[in-house]
Amino acid sequence: GSAADIIKSAMVALNPKLNKYPVKMLLQVHDELVFEYLAPNLEALKTDAQFQSFIKEVKSTMLDVVKTKVPFDVGIEYGHNWAQMQEWSE
Repeated sequence: GSAADIIKSAMVALNPKLNKYPVKMLLQVHDELVFEYLAPNLEALKTDAQFQSFIKEVKSTMLDVVKTKVPFDVGIEYGHNWAQMQEWSE
């Protein structure tokens, strides 16, 4: 139940922040959020300052949405589909 509450709170907190990016929140699966970010290709994302800003905003919002005694981390992956996901490294 706690993971569901955290992800729901993150979705609510993120929703108004997404307007400044070319992105759509597509769906939520268990403890994951799936976004569609409009970009010419995956390679362009590596140097796209706006995409990097979006990633930082998502990560910081998700980490700050609920304060817990036990810290947790947010992993970011990107790709054309779930089978081709790559870990985002900052």
